[in-house]
Amino acid sequence: LFSTDYANTGNQRVDNFVVTNPVPSAVRVEDASAAQLQVSVDAGKTYGPLTSLSVKSADGSARPARAEDITHIRWTVPAIAPGGRGKVEYHAIVR
Repeated sequence: LFSTDYANTGNQRVDNFVVTNPVPSAVRVEDASAAQLQVSVDAGKTYGPLTSLSVKSADGSARPARAEDITHIRWTVPAIAPGGRGKVEYHAIVR
């Protein structure tokens, strides 16, 4: 389980707080987690559900992206109240 804690230490509410985590190359996101996340397979240039992404092969053809292709994960927290805190997480396997 990989997780990132966040906190709003300010006096105002924070809306649409974005947390972006690179996925270490020694880690593979578990399929069940990958299906529920906004992910990138191109080093964070574009994001979407894994099922909507593709990867170019060495010959230039495209294939559907797989969990092992994930390079980054992004979460958007709708709102964090002053003093609020939380955690985002995903399940992964060390390769």
